[in-house]
Amino acid sequence: MGRRLFAAFVALTLALASAAGAATPPPSFRALRFEGNRAFSERALYGAMGLSKPGPLRLFRKRGRLQADDLAARLGELRLFYQRRGYFDASVDLVPLNAQTAVVRIREGKPSRVASVALVFPGWGRPTPEGLEPPEELGRIPLQPGRRFDVDAYEESQRVLTGLWKEAGFPFAAATGDAEVDLAAREVRATFAVVPGHRLSFGEVAFEGRGRAEEALLRRGLAFRQGHIYKQSLVDRSVENLTRLGLFDQVAVAVEEAPAESVRVVFRLREGKARKLKVGAGYGNDEQLRGQVGWETAQLGDRTLTVGARLYGSGLENEMGGYLKRPFFWGESSAFNVDLRVGKRRERAFDYQYLDARAGLDKGFGAGFRAGFYGRAERVLQVSQDQALDAALRAGNSQVDTLASVLLGVTYTRTDNPVAPSRGLMASLTAEPTRALDARVNFTRTLLDGRWYVPAGEDKVVALKLRTGRIFSGKDPSEIPLSRRFYAGGANSVRGYRYNGLGPLSANGALLGGSALFEASTEFRFPVKKDVSGVVFLDAGNAFPSTVDLRRLSLYSGTGFGARLKTPVGPVGVDLAFKLKRDPLDRSPYYFYLFIGYSF
Repeated sequence: MGRRLFAAFVALTLALASAAGAATPPPSFRALRFEGNRAFSERALYGAMGLSKPGPLRLFRKRGRLQADDLAARLGELRLFYQRRGYFDASVDLVPLNAQTAVVRIREGKPSRVASVALVFPGWGRPTPEGLEPPEELGRIPLQPGRRFDVDAYEESQRVLTGLWKEAGFPFAAATGDAEVDLAAREVRATFAVVPGHRLSFGEVAFEGRGRAEEALLRRGLAFRQGHIYKQSLVDRSVENLTRLGLFDQVAVAVEEAPAESVRVVFRLREGKARKLKVGAGYGNDEQLRGQVGWETAQLGDRTLTVGARLYGSGLENEMGGYLKRPFFWGESSAFNVDLRVGKRRERAFDYQYLDARAGLDKGFGAGFRAGFYGRAERVLQVSQDQALDAALRAGNSQVDTLASVLLGVTYTRTDNPVAPSRGLMASLTAEPTRALDARVNFTRTLLDGRWYVPAGEDKVVALKLRTGRIFSGKDPSEIPLSRRFYAGGANSVRGYRYNGLGPLSANGALLGGSALFEASTEFRFPVKKDVSGVVFLDAGNAFPSTVDLRRLSLYSGTGFGARLKTPVGPVGVDLAFKLKRDPLDRSPYYFYLFIGYSF
């Protein structure tokens, strides 16, 4: 009996111990600290572990706990991160500091440097093509002697070398690399082997799965011609052109060797929905509630045409219109456009109805340049003399005039992202010679807009904008139609002020609009957490009666902050802007704006 009791007691004790052990949760932590990291920032280390660095708002939200067993796997990723960047003997350890915090102790050691880079051509018995001599090629790759060895740069160098040869007419070129690591000397000797293959030219082109799209139009969208020496960049540009048609969900390309030292290029297309319904809504201090609905098709019967209609309404403007676009009208980088708009706009000093029609051609020229040439006709409100403006508006003036103009424009765009650029330059210059037919007034409206995006550290950007305009007229500037004069203020101008609410005033305080414009903005964009970024900005500007006098600028300025959330359609967010100078026509202290993208 005693033995049985003893055995039962032992079994019960083991069961309780097992239950207690099962109920004990594994160690976990709310916060991490890093020690010993000199080469990389905490944000980079968090990213290497698949985590987001806590932002400035971390005190206002509850954070989950980091499990120790999960952290162990993440430490392996961190160790691999260091090794891929040349710190081959780096070590990483997790040390609990207390029940809430763990310390990641890093011993980086010294990085290995690139001692030499060599280029070989196994089995290549032909002369090297012009522009691809080994010294020039090696100067274009990111892996360079004397720099810290980096696996990403090593792999990118293979891609660059392959691309250089494909750009020189060798569509089947391939580059491979070999790295010899001397841990004792902390040196890496890299050798890249290039197997170019044959130099070929463009031959037959085929389209698979084009559906109802016109084959002749698709061929006009190609950036290369049969018989030209092969260039990979021309194939890539052709894919972009076909994708922009909006007809295909997918555009893939296959390059096959063909007779007569040529290649057969096959575009494999997957037809998408040609018709789209577009809906949008928003809210702002000046526009109040705004909404837009539109319909568009990229295929009209047996013709590849972009045809659309839209309705727009807000507290400032109601508009309806339609448009037509014929792509590849004059080569692969051109389009013929027609646009018709009719609506009613409420400016601060007056309301007017308009009918605006334009048609013309735009075409790309070289890297980043695009030019447009349009004919335009518009019916607008016309007031002959500013001195009589107040009385004319009070009397319900409805005098209109027909404006006939030619719109000329040149743009230059070299940015890394069209929606949310982080580096690069955008600039545009437009000139519009105009004739007011009834008033017999000639004038030319010009506008210069420049934007510069400068990286300022990890995921940080400084954005700068300068915008200036001038209206040249041989007669009294007051005879220029009100709707064609310059105004400042609003979400894309000087934030903190009403849309088109800034400019010269009459003796009775009515907003007249100016013949000159000057605006400048600076904006700092910075990360807050994984998909959220912050914005701090300062805007200044105004419209002037005749010329911009830089020595005596009477500028209005506004400042504020905002936030953006990264979404599939681009950054979406809000800006809150405050006036820094009193506006005699608007006493509101601030404005807020909803954005898809950024102010500029």
